[in-house]
Amino acid sequence: MSRAGSRAPRVKGERGRCEACGGALPTDGEQFKFQHRVFHAACFRCHRCGTAISTPDDAQGRDGRPLCGSCAASAKAGKSAKPDAKVDTTAPVPSCKECARPITSGMVEKLGSKYHMSCWKCKRCNTQLRNVFEQLDGKVLCEPCYFVKLAES
Repeated sequence: MSRAGSRAPRVKGERGRCEACGGALPTDGEQFKFQHRVFHAACFRCHRCGTAISTPDDAQGRDGRPLCGSCAASAKAGKSAKPDAKVDTTAPVPSCKECARPITSGMVEKLGSKYHMSCWKCKRCNTQLRNVFEQLDGKVLCEPCYFVKLAES
């Protein structure tokens, strides 16, 4: 059976499925496109060693399988993957601070806590947060809501 045939169907409000984990790609979530394949930002890892790759521009590879610079160089030289590079499958699965469910893909680590990418939202307008956010009265806010709330104070 082909890999595409085993995927769940697309549902309203999602953009497709992540190539790495098969999870839904929400229309408002951060995602990376690499060689016509789409990944959650947190799932974008080297196909050989599992190292996180920060942007598609930092990846190399072919057939839609991203490689980090080190593995790409090894592949060009005809060497195998890093011998010490193994993904730890026995590590405990972290829980999301917002919803308390296990995080199996799409994790954001901010302010000393872990969140699903879809749970990392402004507490005022519910917009999914990116890299820019503010804190006010212990609440995480998007920048526009921060200034509105600051003006109300």
